[in-house]
This record gives sequence, C-alpha cells and structure tokens, in this order.
Amino acid sequence: MPTHSSASPVLPGCPDLPHFWPINRGLITRAVNLGFLLSLCTGGAAQVATKPVTPSTLLISQVYVAGGNAGAVFRNDFVELYNRGNTPVSLAGWSLQYASANGSFGGQMTRLPSAVIAPGTYFLVQEGSGGSTGAMLPTPEAIGSLALSASAGKLALVRDSAALSGVCPNSLNIADLIGYGAVNCAHGTPARAPGNATAMLRQGDGRVDTGNNFMDFMLAPPKPRNGTVGKAAPVAPSTLVISQIYVAGGNPGAVISHDYVELYNRGTTPVSLAGWSLQYASANGSFGGEMTRLPSVVVAPGTYLLVQEASGGSFGTPLLNPGAIGTINLSASAGKLALVRDSTPLSGICPSSPNIADLVGYGTANCAHGAPAHAPSTATAMMRQGDGKVDTSNNVSDFVLAPPKPRGGTAAKATPAVPGTLVISQIYVAGGIPGAVFRNDYVQLFNPGSTSVSLAGWSLQYASANGIFGGQITRLPGVVVAPGGYFLVQEASGGPFGATLLNPGATGTIDLSASAGKLALVRDSTPLSGACPNGLNIADLVGYGATGCARGTPAHAPSNVAAMMRQGDGRVNTNNNVTDFMTAPARPHY
Repeated sequence: MPTHSSASPVLPGCPDLPHFWPINRGLITRAVNLGFLLSLCTGGAAQVATKPVTPSTLLISQVYVAGGNAGAVFRNDFVELYNRGNTPVSLAGWSLQYASANGSFGGQMTRLPSAVIAPGTYFLVQEGSGGSTGAMLPTPEAIGSLALSASAGKLALVRDSAALSGVCPNSLNIADLIGYGAVNCAHGTPARAPGNATAMLRQGDGRVDTGNNFMDFMLAPPKPRNGTVGKAAPVAPSTLVISQIYVAGGNPGAVISHDYVELYNRGTTPVSLAGWSLQYASANGSFGGEMTRLPSVVVAPGTYLLVQEASGGSFGTPLLNPGAIGTINLSASAGKLALVRDSTPLSGICPSSPNIADLVGYGTANCAHGAPAHAPSTATAMMRQGDGKVDTSNNVSDFVLAPPKPRGGTAAKATPAVPGTLVISQIYVAGGIPGAVFRNDYVQLFNPGSTSVSLAGWSLQYASANGIFGGQITRLPGVVVAPGGYFLVQEASGGPFGATLLNPGATGTIDLSASAGKLALVRDSTPLSGACPNGLNIADLVGYGATGCARGTPAHAPSNVAAMMRQGDGRVNTNNNVTDFMTAPARPHY
C-alpha cells in the first residue's frame, strides 16, 4: 500500500521538484532522470509559492506602487493590511519584505511596529516615493522605505523579521505573499501590474483569499485605509443569497416576460422573509427609490423563492407561480441590487449596512461585492455558481451567464451538498502522446479535510465532452487517504512518449481526451448515467474544454506539458472548475 503524506523534502532552488519522487525516500528514484526533472522546474516559468497551511487572518489588502511618479494619485507607495478574522492580531516582530521581479529576497524590509489590528480594520504602511506628484496619504500607522517597482515585484507579509532568502521563499512564517507583473514568484498566478492611477485591491474589501493573486486582486483607483479612515462593513452571516437575476423581461428577444430575482437558502435552517426587502439602484445612482417588500414566507433549506419584477414589453414566456411580485425596473445593461433584512430604505451609491444580506452589481455598476458581474443578454441570466451555493464575495466570479431557469419553492430544489473532503486535485490528459511529459494520463486525489477517508467502493467515472456517462470506470482500491494526503491514479496511455509514473496507488484504463471531457469522483461504483449526472454520491466533478457539464464553468484544457491543477495545492473549492483549476507543469504527488 502506498504511503500518503503531505510532507515532502525540499531541493534548494526547485521547490516543486520533490513532488516527483516518493515522499520520505530521501533519494530520487533512479528510473527518473534528474536532468529531466530539473529542466521542468527551471524552464523559465513563474514559480508558485505554496500557500502556507498555517492559517492567517491578516492579509495584504491593497498595494500601490506608483507613489510620486508622473501621473501618480499619491506621493508615496503604500501597503495596506486587513484583519479579516474575529480576533485582534499583534504586529509585534512582523515585517514586510520585498524583492524585485527576478531578484532574491533578503535586502529590502520594513519592520512593523508593535501595534494591534482589531477585527475588520485596516493598517496603512507608507513606503518609498518616486517623486513629488500626488496627494499625501492619510495618517500612516507605519513608515518604511521600500521602493516598490511600478511594473513587477513580489511582496511578503512575514510573522517575524528574519530576512527571507531565495527568489521564491516558502516559509510557514509567511502570512501572505503577492507577486505582480512579470514576476517569478506568486501565490498562484501573479496579479496584474497596475498603472499610476490604480492600485491592486484584494476582492471583497480584503476578505477574499483563494491562494491565487490573479483572482484575488483587482485593479481599481487607490483608496488607502488606516484604522480610523477605513473599517470594512461587518459580514453579518447570511445563508439566504441572490441566486439568479434576469433583467431583460419583456424586451424584444426576451425569454421571459418579466424581470425576476431568485433567492436561495444555502443553509441548514429555514429563513423567514418577514420584513425583508429587495432594493435597487441604477449603475451610478443612489439607493432609496426602488424597493420590493418581501412577503412573510419561510424559505426552507435548499429551496428557492422567485420574485417577479417589472416588464419592458410583451415578449417572452410568463413566469409560473412567483412567490412575490414587485415593480422594480432592472436595467438590462448595468445596475446594483441588494437583499436587505429590513425595509428601511438604503442610502448612498454604495451602502454598507450589516442588514445587507447580499448585494450584486453588474455591468458598469459603481458598487458590487468585489468586481461587478458581467451584464447578461436578452437570452441569459446572471446565475450564481453551484446552483446558488458559491459565495466568495466577488460578483464577477460568483455569477455566470446562462439561459434563465427561474426556480420557485415548488419548482426546483438544489441538490444538497453532501459533505466530502476528498477532491480531484490534478488531471493530466496527454499521457504518451508526442510532447508528453508522462507516458500515462493520471488523476490525483487530495484530502483537504481533518479526518481520514477510505476509498473502499469508490470510483472514477469519465465521459467525453458531449457523451453519456456509464462506460468508462476505474474502481478504486480500499486504501485510506490521510488528511493532507494525495492519492495517484494512473490511467490510459496514448503512446510511448514521456516518463513513467512512479508507484501509482491505483491503475485504470480510462482514456481521457486531451481537449475536452468530464470526470467524476464517485463514492460508489454504480455507473452514472446521462450527460450531466447530479447524484448525492458524486464527491467531485471536473469538466474541461468545450464540454456541457462541469461544476460552474469548465476548466481550461491543458497542453501536452501541463496539467489541470486545483489551486492552493488542492484546497481551493468554490464549485467553479474554471477558477478552481489552473494549468501548470504536470507534477504528480506520490
């Protein structure tokens, strides 16, 4: 039986290399050529700094790098920290450490003062300046002299002041790390480099952390916040969310005769709507005008409530049995909609109240959770991923555009989310074909939970992009995957090219398409059926390429040398394949 472990030795200069040999053996297996492995990890691609397992509630929430430059908004670079947790964090002994795009850490550091950051508050650190252009910052709580590059660099928030070393350090004392621009180190993919008038802002007012800088940070006008200038609005727990919005009701070409808003209870207890309201404002307008007061009904766990709103004409099919009716006229191109726990009118262009259970901005709206969702067409609605369950506080990633499917309390019930900690963490589909890195396709599983999971009776099941499940199955052995452990399953080969996999835990014959397909991890071995099955025993499902079945949007199809890899070393799971998986050099964990 193979050993499963999350710990692995580190070869200096090549952080990912140890994943190529069995853990705790101490030597690279002779069957694998060391030069081949080194070529894979020194091929010029950006390294990924593995997200430390040590939880951190303190994050880098904003970085401005054009301080003082021509066209700058502020005279100094600055770094903003945010405490997204529920307990105070002391900065005693902490530091910010910086390195250039391709340089080594160890030279530039700002030692932070022994201040305490309260929950939900920011901490502003002023850094160097490139000139005299721009306004002075609000009162900073710390001052350093880091000269942050305006185009590319990497910045670490560290729990001590010991100098980091190397081009891409991987220390448990790194609380957060951001790489931006053309840089060789980042959490996931580097963030986009900003301009003189923009900063890198962490989504969700500093709360969103998927372990991928590119997804977590957006470019927006800088808004430096310190402990008194900025305090993020408290996130009052809400299990009731806006799960779908249709804004073209009755317009020429419309599918449905009325605009509508769909709510979903993703929790485990009923929610009463007594006193609640939906409130709307135009893209750049102020709240306070348009409101739909909701009825005193109870939304059961896992069910939807459909609210019919205004109509723009006579086109489209009437809604069936809406649970509430209002007269809000939702713009077809841009707007902002709030679900509120009371009926007191909101005010301002971007209100921040603990009574706001959910808020969605779309199109060019100036207010949203994170970035606004994409504006739909007459034939599409904005639909929350995972049948309404996904909520990362970022509208653009939480919502996809899809044909409208209004659901009410009796019309539809989402498939309950069965707890399961085992996920598909990596898929390689080019095994054996010319240019392949490995001779066989493979699927890697990961246990991100805190308890062991037995694979007894489990299976992997596959179907082509537009095909029906039921044909290709790999039955898994009765082994136990420990918390933090990986399990490697070898599948079919397309030819003689590539290295041999080392000691896979199971071997199957599934022939994974190199361009598009769908793969399910199932808690039993009963064949699935249909083009897109929805069973309680499906622990995970990944669609890739041009397929009609996926969790959310399909993942991008990889190349011959790349695999689909789940972000955060297998830990990220937002029920959206395209954001959960990145394409990166194949590196099976053993």
